[in-house]
Amino acid sequence: MSRRSGERDGASFEQAMRGVEPMEETAHRAREKKGVRKGADPASAYRFEQAKEGLSHWGRRADVSETELEALRAGELVAANRLDLHGTIEEVARDRVFGFIRQSSQSGLRCVAVVHGRGMRSADGPVLKQAIPRWLTQLPLARIVGAYASAPRERGGDGVTLVLLRG
Repeated sequence: MSRRSGERDGASFEQAMRGVEPMEETAHRAREKKGVRKGADPASAYRFEQAKEGLSHWGRRADVSETELEALRAGELVAANRLDLHGTIEEVARDRVFGFIRQSSQSGLRCVAVVHGRGMRSADGPVLKQAIPRWLTQLPLARIVGAYASAPRERGGDGVTLVLLRG
């Protein structure tokens, strides 16, 4: 390509772009500005602070306030839907949890409950109870889960995990 041809192409481009306004900032672009760049680990945008206290567990993303987490842990947020996993093997339970969380989020629900039991009758122990936090905090669910916590005793205790959805 000759220099003159390149100059014409540049002028044509500038003419074609006259009057074009930049688009609104997208969520992707906002994450880039915060240090999450293309090619970076996308999971870093969805890191969870997590803790285990006795038989109870909880976790929250940085964009979930301490107040929201405490309301979830206290059972002040009522679960709008429940998924009962009693008697379900881990592989099937994982698929059911993923589908349940996605569908609940798409339906606009704010808080849901996953009933997994305490694993007291399982030969392998509390397999599902231990797997639930891992599933909720990894992609793709980490995009829509804001926090999770063992339910208070009157709502099922450590055999139920309440999930706060971000949508």
